Amino acid sequence: MRNCHFSLLPPIDTIKRHIEYVIASKKKYQVCALVLSILFSDGFKEELLKCRPNESSDVLNKLNEITRQCDIDLGSGFARRSLKDGFSTLMGTYLKKIGTRYTIIHDKIHDIISTVCGQYLDECFIIYANGRFIGDRFIFRSIETNSTEHFIILSEEMEEVYFERLKKLIRYLNNSEDVQDLFIQIDKYGIQLDIDKDHLSNDPEIDEEDVRNITFPLIAAAMEGFADIVELLIKLNSCEGGHEDIVEILLNHSADASSCDKMALSPLHMACKTGNINIVKLLLAKNVEVCKPSKSRITPLYLACAQGNTDIVETLLEEKVDVNISDIWKEYCPLHVACKAGHVHVVKLLLNRNADVNRNSKSGETPLSLACIGGYDNIVKILLENKARINNISTFKSPLYLACKASHFGIVKMLLKTSTDIYPEKYQRGDNIYSPLAVACKRNRIDIIQLLQQKCSDKITLFDMFYSLYKASFYGRTDIVKYFMINTRFCLCEELDFSINEAMYFACKGGSLETVQYFLTQGIDIFHCSKAGRSFLHATCEAVRENEGHTNVIILLIKNKLDISKPDEKGLSPLHLACDNDLILICKLLIRNKADVNMQDSEGRSPLHFACQKDNFDTVEVLLKQKANIKLCDVTGKTPFTLFVRG
Repeated sequence: MRNCHFSLLPPIDTIKRHIEYVIASKKKYQVCALVLSILFSDGFKEELLKCRPNESSDVLNKLNEITRQCDIDLGSGFARRSLKDGFSTLMGTYLKKIGTRYTIIHDKIHDIISTVCGQYLDECFIIYANGRFIGDRFIFRSIETNSTEHFIILSEEMEEVYFERLKKLIRYLNNSEDVQDLFIQIDKYGIQLDIDKDHLSNDPEIDEEDVRNITFPLIAAAMEGFADIVELLIKLNSCEGGHEDIVEILLNHSADASSCDKMALSPLHMACKTGNINIVKLLLAKNVEVCKPSKSRITPLYLACAQGNTDIVETLLEEKVDVNISDIWKEYCPLHVACKAGHVHVVKLLLNRNADVNRNSKSGETPLSLACIGGYDNIVKILLENKARINNISTFKSPLYLACKASHFGIVKMLLKTSTDIYPEKYQRGDNIYSPLAVACKRNRIDIIQLLQQKCSDKITLFDMFYSLYKASFYGRTDIVKYFMINTRFCLCEELDFSINEAMYFACKGGSLETVQYFLTQGIDIFHCSKAGRSFLHATCEAVRENEGHTNVIILLIKNKLDISKPDEKGLSPLHLACDNDLILICKLLIRNKADVNMQDSEGRSPLHFACQKDNFDTVEVLLKQKANIKLCDVTGKTPFTLFVRG
């Protein structure tokens, strides 16, 4: 029967292109159905979609996480139905159903779907695929191969995730004969997996199915007699694992010290990364090219600086290396990575060799910027002493902004002590949102705010103060709001009333109850509306996501006699906005307080229209229980039911 299916298949390339099209077209329910059919190795049980969203088990947790990776929230009844439809759509082409289980229709199609979907959701597949899949399907980008047709190519970012999963699989084996044989082979060839053999324990996250038939490249190559592959694995891993005795033997037997993998990473790269100075010296004695970059323009010096291997950095600098070669991705040079990682001694060594202290990365980051983010006071001090420009802002994010964002008071103080002329003109003109004062408000650092006011009072504009007040209000930083309100310069502003109303609007939108209560004590006009006719109740219903603070703010506003169904200039009530944003708790609260569920805006749309158009199934249920009229038509003649079906 399986061969019959295969004989009717379209060409392999056509299948691959169609699956890629499904992914590119964002048909997420079909993509998720394919992924679930792969990652549940015995097939996906249809009854799992009938479980309650709040139920918990290992299988359901796995299901919820995989669907989340596909941008699907199974808490919604609509999402569960749509996912079931996704399975049904693929039946007969890619899927078959055995009992209540969905599985891939044929092994060849399984290979194609695994590769295409695995490349698209690589981290998800690494974490949730079974052991055989992990052993058979992944390949490093640096490994030479004539065909990667059925492999998922691991990016550099995913290699660490892959190895962590591999370690879990090995730990699960515990003291079985399989793992003992594995460690004998590893010890024999000097390969290190960074696993404590004497303290292995079963991992509850790993199922026995995960570890069946796992094949490790070195063991497989040795068992099959592929001596050249074994030698290559030994050579690269010996340098990376720090086994100088093995390296010395290989070099004495005419091993090519300059050999590189597919990404042009040499043994010297590996040794510099892992920090073995003796291997570095052995390789340098063979006159290897010290400045040779990889395909990503990563040099051995770059790796040594990133890891903080000071002795290796000193050794390489004696070879007259170029200290300003930058990588191809972020255009970081060795000084960038040393500052980012906080390696102060490496920073000193590089600056002594004339490393460019003001070098910009692709995104405009300087060594000083990275040191400010990391909170490395000593490195910031050294860079400033070496004439690092503190007002160098090729991006909007100045060193001062970054230090404020990371809440590093000492660095902020150091920067302002060096020069007070570092509050960028961009913020003074109000051209962008990356204001040091505003981000200090968001981080709730009143000490930094006071320092900025003290040192840069002539640089901070009223626009910046207003914007910062709005930030503080939105995030509920009531003490900071009070600080601004008693600021003499701020209080004398002609636009104060407008600014306080705007701040109240932001406090409502952020669900900041304490801040709203404070503004009410300041005599604010509770019935104020924006230019668009929106009240403070409207503002609360504009929240991106709801919390207890939003419901408490609404209760407070209702107690202060705010009209719960007052429309804005477009006829939209607070309930319209809450339904549009799927704020289920707020919807229930408004309805309990007699909000009109059938109120229509200027285009004839009711709250039910909004909920149906956005596929907010739970909100639809709440409205229908309150007798929302499903037959109401908007100006185009569409009913809520029409919108729901089309959605």
